[in-house]
Amino acid sequence: MYFKNFANIDFNDQIAKNIIARPKIVDDVLSNSEAFYDYVIPEGMRAEEVAHYYYDDVDYVWLVYLANGIVDPYYDWPLSQQMFNEFITTKYGSITAAKADIIHYKHKTTGALISKDTYDLNGTFNKIQAGSYEPLTAFADEEAKNEAKRAIRLIDKRFASQMKAELKKAMNG
Repeated sequence: MYFKNFANIDFNDQIAKNIIARPKIVDDVLSNSEAFYDYVIPEGMRAEEVAHYYYDDVDYVWLVYLANGIVDPYYDWPLSQQMFNEFITTKYGSITAAKADIIHYKHKTTGALISKDTYDLNGTFNKIQAGSYEPLTAFADEEAKNEAKRAIRLIDKRFASQMKAELKKAMNG
């Protein structure tokens, strides 16, 4: 697992893993764009499954997280449709409410966002062509953010064992 190679520390008179440590691992690999493989996460697939599928080892889940700067495996990873619906319901009260909540207006060709307040003041300032903008709902915004998390990169499996050795060396001093 990810934390097994982290150093132990004394915290409040108890032995604990130093989860704050984030070693600088193999800079030449992490800075080399050719060392990465682009991957799109299918609906409902967890990081452990990606590690098993690509590296043939679920224990390489930490490498999936590291390559993508994932700190929170729950919210930095795309939610399944069921989990997404639960998240929306918790945050907005219901899916219907999230779909009705206009948070911005988006320009149809440039993608530029303007606030709802700016759009509503259009009659006063008359600088915005209302027909050029479309409403962006809370639901659509959250959905776009969730879907964007599907495009990740994986460190080429040829470097996996090297990365593991470097992590172990760095964490155990």
